[in-house]
Amino acid sequence: MKKQSFILHFLLFFAVFLYCFIPPIFTYQKAEPIFFPDYSYLAFLLSLLWSAVCLSAVYNQKYGNSSFSSTGIRHFVVFASIKFQIKFRKCIKHYKQGILTLLLLFASGFITHFFTKTEKVLIPQKTPLEWVLFFALTCFFASAEEVLYRYYLPHTFKFFLNGIYRNTEAKSKTFLVEAGEFFAVLLFALAHRYLGIAAIIHAFISGALLRWNIKKTDTLISVCLIHSLYNCLIFAFYLL
Repeated sequence: MKKQSFILHFLLFFAVFLYCFIPPIFTYQKAEPIFFPDYSYLAFLLSLLWSAVCLSAVYNQKYGNSSFSSTGIRHFVVFASIKFQIKFRKCIKHYKQGILTLLLLFASGFITHFFTKTEKVLIPQKTPLEWVLFFALTCFFASAEEVLYRYYLPHTFKFFLNGIYRNTEAKSKTFLVEAGEFFAVLLFALAHRYLGIAAIIHAFISGALLRWNIKKTDTLISVCLIHSLYNCLIFAFYLL
């Protein structure tokens, strides 16, 4: 592994870690929490930017193009469009796996719900168009979380481990990779700390289930759809 490539990806990971993974952990629970989030367009644009950068970074890690040049970006866009079509077909073939994962997510949420203090849900007043935008942003942010926590984070840990512990025994390297997988799920769980301990447990179980799904189906699309559908159904349930 080239030293320049390793340093470049480490600096990118450090920036993503500071912006995307650290802030949610230190978000405190409000005295009167509002269940429905108030999405900002700035957060949407930044999430879009970081998701695109992270997808490109994983592509560069896998295929060895660490220059992030305009040529590399064009190649990535063409590659990604073809890959999306292939993965989408594969996602359809694994629909049973997706349904099972979705049902397990609801089961986990239903069980952990008994350990939460019931709060009155405050539903904001929105026009029909605003509600459409709200659910569209809900799907986007769920997909952005999948890119960051289920795809970029585990792949980057594995990339660094392969570079640092190149001559390590297979069993030891496997343990380190599994530790990286656990850390990725743990970070996702801690990002829900502001919702309480039950939400952390549910997020940890959900993160493990979604990562299990992506490893079984070998496609990011499935977990993006599952996470988006789950969040939308939860919000719709409170609305209805």
